[in-house]
Amino acid sequence: MSDCFDNLVQVLKRLPGLGSRSAERIAIHLLAEKREKIPLVVDALQTASEKLQRCETCGNLSESALCEICANPARDSSQLCVVETVSDLIAFEKSGAWRGLYHVLNGKLSPLKGIGPENLNLASFAQRFESGHITEVLF
Repeated sequence: MSDCFDNLVQVLKRLPGLGSRSAERIAIHLLAEKREKIPLVVDALQTASEKLQRCETCGNLSESALCEICANPARDSSQLCVVETVSDLIAFEKSGAWRGLYHVLNGKLSPLKGIGPENLNLASFAQRFESGHITEVLF
């Protein structure tokens, strides 16, 4: 194929869960079969990139300072589930089993990759604990 097609496939392969065949299928689908969807995908990515930020309390993705979970008064604010990534938070939410709050670390310690405690969302975790409202933590 062409260099720009190969580049697109290489970029798509860097996304989690996409291997060579999946990346190739997506590229072909968008470029050869459903070209009209390209602006929709580009616009959705651009809008999300501009509007989404990290929740200042838990680290989840949000369009405002607090995510919908942290802002929900029906959630049990005494319970905290600590997760590695936003993907983990989404998985818990889909299960419907957890009615407490979350804290997203945004990664895990990896000295070999140069990721230390300063690279994780630990400062706000400590602040939440110091508030005295947390009685149960699930890791």
